[in-house]
Amino acid sequence: QQPPRPPSASGQPQAQPQAQPQSQSSSAPGPAGIPPGPGPVPGQGQGSVPQMAKQLIAGEETHTYQSLLRYGITCINLFTKGMLSSQDEKQVIESFSKIFTTVESKIFQDVMTVNLPFIYSKILENQSMLMFVLHLLENDHSTKIFSELLIHFLIDRMSLLANAKDDAEKLERGVMTRLFKFVFTSLTKFPVNRSVLQANIALIIKSCLRYAVDITSSLNYFHLLQLLFKSYSVSRPDHNIHEFLPLLPKLLWRLNTLIDADKSLRDFFVEICLTLPVSFTTLAPQMRLMMKPLLAALRSKNPEIVSQGLRMLEVFLDRLIHDFIDPSINDWLSEIISALWKLVRLNGDHSAAASITLGKLGSRNRKFLKLYHSFLEKTTSSSHSHSDSSLQLLLTFEPSHVVKVPLSSSVHQTLKLLQKPSTPSSVRGHAFCFLRVCLVAYFPTSDLRIPR
Repeated sequence: QQPPRPPSASGQPQAQPQAQPQSQSSSAPGPAGIPPGPGPVPGQGQGSVPQMAKQLIAGEETHTYQSLLRYGITCINLFTKGMLSSQDEKQVIESFSKIFTTVESKIFQDVMTVNLPFIYSKILENQSMLMFVLHLLENDHSTKIFSELLIHFLIDRMSLLANAKDDAEKLERGVMTRLFKFVFTSLTKFPVNRSVLQANIALIIKSCLRYAVDITSSLNYFHLLQLLFKSYSVSRPDHNIHEFLPLLPKLLWRLNTLIDADKSLRDFFVEICLTLPVSFTTLAPQMRLMMKPLLAALRSKNPEIVSQGLRMLEVFLDRLIHDFIDPSINDWLSEIISALWKLVRLNGDHSAAASITLGKLGSRNRKFLKLYHSFLEKTTSSSHSHSDSSLQLLLTFEPSHVVKVPLSSSVHQTLKLLQKPSTPSSVRGHAFCFLRVCLVAYFPTSDLRIPR
């Protein structure tokens, strides 16, 4: 800095030499001794913070929140272990989680992306930390970002839902199931999360079908699908998930196989078939694959499943024309009508609905009887022509009414049924069972067992 010049003879200080004018791109001179800084950032005012400084501040905030998350969860696990009641522990975790629901979205996403594996490991150590995840999923500000991060994290680890070999694996499988349930439940509370599940539902179903290699592991993965379908049906019924539609035939075929695999789990797999998140128009082309679950539902001892089966069968009969429904239902018609009549005879809560469904079947509920009536008439008329020495089947009706059915005539008529191409497959099955019994009846030994 140059010293001031001495005053002139008139007493006025001499004028300082003028500085060179600054270019438009540079700012006004700073304080003495400090060179002028760069000009204003385009698009920002003179007093705004430069973009680079904002990024530095955001990076510092992200680092601060990451440290707070890691040290905070570690301290909570140490502090709450055996020292607080469950209510106080819940309050501490909720208060801690509220800190992260007020963070800027970009910083929240960066923090959770890096630290989600750490959070998961701490949940395995202390399952009370599940409340931390639940609170983030139930907050309007953080639910969509966190649900998307969490669903991708869980899908990458879906192989862990298979059979557990020790207690640690059982614990991890239980934690994963609960985390999936939290994400699916958030779907009903926050419609904004629906897009997250729609983008990942195909991947979830494919992973379940890939890892479900036996009946035990299938139970775990299909329990996950049951939670998903129920949540989506509650949030948006009668709505298709377009990403799911190409997988529908394969999923129904697999469920049909599992229905016959274990009778104790039949209701579980039937319920999944009845709660698929698709509309009726999408399900109608797959009606042939729905017949076995419908029949199992009508025969179920669970009243809720019976109601669902009656409701779905009634919808099929109301909305489909005969030419479309007959090819799919003919093979199962006799068994379905038998199940409906059984519900009517029980005179329970479903008897009225079963009667209405029988009425909607119209003449179909008598067609399958014609075959047996003609069979009975032919066997009765031919019984008089047979000698008394022929092999006969004695049917005893209470109290003491006995009907003699000649087996030779019955076998002859049964063979005719099997030779007809138009005979339904269900009738063919009964015919083969009858021939098997007749064959065993020719052997006098009492130790012979009829194979199943």
